[in-house]
Amino acid sequence: MSATLAPVPHVLLAQGDVLGRIASGDRDAFAQLYDLSIVTVFNLIRYHLTTTADTEAMTREVYLEAWRTAAQHAPAEVDAVRWVITLAHRHVIAHS
Repeated sequence: MSATLAPVPHVLLAQGDVLGRIASGDRDAFAQLYDLSIVTVFNLIRYHLTTTADTEAMTREVYLEAWRTAAQHAPAEVDAVRWVITLAHRHVIAHS
């Protein structure tokens, strides 16, 4: 993972559909969520941590949590990108 990631153009995601697909193990849906959110998630975490290694580790934790807990949020109309950014914010707060 590099600190010079370029943003991916925003693509409309079906609100509950992406998390539902991730919850059912759809790796393509997870890859789509990752591609749309990684720049923001990485930069949010990097702003609060001191090293790239720590940033990369926390970023991995955020996406692992997203993979594991998508089913808890799938039925609701949740914006998947905003949801994963919220997970990152919560990890940063917990780390403080």
